[in-house]
Amino acid sequence: MLIDGGGYQTERFDTGQSLIAPFLWRKRIWRLDDLIITHPHGDHYNGVPFVLARFQPRRLIVNGDVGEEPGYERLLNAARQANIPIQAASAGDLLEQGRDLRLQCLGMPGLIKDSAASANDRSLVLHLQYGARSLLLPADVGVSSEGRLLQTGARLHADVLLAPHHGSRTSAGEAFIAAVNPALIVVSAGQRQQGVLPAPEHLERWQRQKIRILITAQAGTVTVSTDGKDVRAKTFTGDQFVWEGNNRASAAAR
Repeated sequence: MLIDGGGYQTERFDTGQSLIAPFLWRKRIWRLDDLIITHPHGDHYNGVPFVLARFQPRRLIVNGDVGEEPGYERLLNAARQANIPIQAASAGDLLEQGRDLRLQCLGMPGLIKDSAASANDRSLVLHLQYGARSLLLPADVGVSSEGRLLQTGARLHADVLLAPHHGSRTSAGEAFIAAVNPALIVVSAGQRQQGVLPAPEHLERWQRQKIRILITAQAGTVTVSTDGKDVRAKTFTGDQFVWEGNNRASAAAR
C-alpha cells in the first residue's frame, strides 16, 4: 500500500519515476494492492501517475474532491482507463483489516461538509494499527479539522505521528498532539523549508515534551517499522531508535 507520492517535480524530473518507483523496486515490490491519495495537491500526488502505470494497483482510494489542478483530473482519468476501481473514503471506513492489521479512515470526508473548507482541511486522515502499535497519518489538515476529529471521540493515540501539514503553524494544535501522545513525530519537509517547517514554536514544545522528532530535511528518508510490539526508526543519515514493548520511555539511540 502506498499513501501519497509527490514532491519536487519539473519537466525533467518526475518524482514517481526517479524516487518512488526505484524505492519500491529495491524493496522487491512490483505491484500495489492499494494506492491512496489523501488530497489533490501536487506535492502529494504528482509522482503517482508513473506509479499508477507501472505498479497497477488493485484500488485507488481518494477523498472524493474533484481537485483544483488539471493534473489530478488526468490522474483519475488514467485510473479509469486502466480499469482501476476508484473508492472515495469517508470517516469510519475500514479500508483494510487482517489478523493484526487495521487501517481506518477517521476523516475528513464525512465530518467536514463546508464547501468553503480548504483542500487541506478535507484531507484523508488515516489510522494504522498493527498489533499493539499504531501510526497516525493526518495529511495536511489544520487546526479546524483537528478540532472536528477531537469532537468525534475517535481514538487518535498513535506511537508514530506524521506531522500534520508538514508541521506548519496552522496545524498540530496542542490539544491534538496531546490526544495523539506520540513517542515519535516525523516531519516531511524539504531543506529549503528549514526554520519554517516544522514551525519553531512546535519544535520547541515537542522538545519540551520529550517527543522524539525526525525531520526529513535533516535526516533524509525516515523508515519506521514494527512487529506489532517494538517500534524501530532509522534515518538515511544513519541514526537508529527503538521503542520496546509498550514503554515509550525506553527509546534510545542504537
